[in-house]
Amino acid sequence: MQTVLNSDSPAKPGDLVILKEGRYCGRFVSNVRGTLNSPIIFAGEPGKRAIIEGIYKNGEPAHALFIDQSRWVEFRDLEITASGTDRSTLTSGLQIYGQNTKVINCIIHDTAQAIFSSSAAINNELYGNIIYNNGFYSESYGRGRGHGIYVQNQDGTKRIANNILFFGYGFGIHAYTETGSIKGLDFERNVWFRAGASLEGSSIDGTSDGILIGGATPVDRTRVIENYSWSPAANSRNVRLGWGSTVENEFIELKDNYFVGQIFVQGLWKDADVKNNSFYGEPIHVSEKDFPDNKYSNKLPDKNKVVLNENEYDPNRIDLIIYNWEDLNRVSVALDGFLDVGKRFEIYSVYDLWGEPVASGVYSGGTIQVPMGTKKPVQPDGYPNAIVDADDPGRSFGVFIIRLGSGF
Repeated sequence: MQTVLNSDSPAKPGDLVILKEGRYCGRFVSNVRGTLNSPIIFAGEPGKRAIIEGIYKNGEPAHALFIDQSRWVEFRDLEITASGTDRSTLTSGLQIYGQNTKVINCIIHDTAQAIFSSSAAINNELYGNIIYNNGFYSESYGRGRGHGIYVQNQDGTKRIANNILFFGYGFGIHAYTETGSIKGLDFERNVWFRAGASLEGSSIDGTSDGILIGGATPVDRTRVIENYSWSPAANSRNVRLGWGSTVENEFIELKDNYFVGQIFVQGLWKDADVKNNSFYGEPIHVSEKDFPDNKYSNKLPDKNKVVLNENEYDPNRIDLIIYNWEDLNRVSVALDGFLDVGKRFEIYSVYDLWGEPVASGVYSGGTIQVPMGTKKPVQPDGYPNAIVDADDPGRSFGVFIIRLGSGF
């Protein structure tokens, strides 16, 4: 596999490279380059599991895939993980420095950190990835470390959209820096829940934020649009905007989000456009007086909410988010406008992507019934009892993948 990733790769601009089913073990570095109008695409074999498995070796770079000097290259429909169950020696999943690169519809789990996208990765896009159980417990820090998406940016705009992040040891999305830059970030239609809950002994209060946007340098040119979060209680950690008390942030746009759990806003902010959000949490450090065009509550909702997100890169995938505040065994989901009558569908829990679907059939119009709480969370590799019943949303909340046709 390394040969096709090298700068003198036989793959040329416009090529599609299919990774056949199987495991690709090692530490891979991508320096191959496409062009603006002819990117090189690396994709897993359709309907199969093409797995990049990082192998840790002491004294060598600890990554499964390092996108280094690549330009105009895309990685799609791959599974990325790390070898072994000793979480102190796991490799990271992806480190991204290459400009105009994309990571699309990949499944990333059980790595030291799923994705790090540096400021060097100008115009990087992270789209449709399913990210869970990444990170490790740090004895020296006394807490979980390693995040789902760790991102920094200065030039251009980095797009982080339609990703699904859950469990893990560190934060879900971590847009943070101490000496670098966190500017030009677009977060669109992501969903996250139970960040930090892979850590044994975690509580419903939470040990990590679902999303942090802030650091020791100012946030600017950042959009947070139509994202979704779930927390088991109004006082569970969830969203943190800004860091510390003295950093003077520039601008953030916060619109059409549905956030459940604590909403912390820290530091100083010169400007913000905050509209049409639903904030359910305690406390909410956002002033209703300053931003009146939003919904605020220190209690959890009592009416169900169903969200359907189509996938820009896969016409046969729809992401389904269900907030089951009414505590129903089954929730009705209307698929009119998303699914043609006579089309076969299968619905998979994100906990069991390669197992049996929770529902399937041929669409006859109207609504379908989705059973809630029938799948248990997947445990971190090597820790079969890390995620306990208290960590599991059960039937209260679920995220599913609707596949049009058959098979994930």
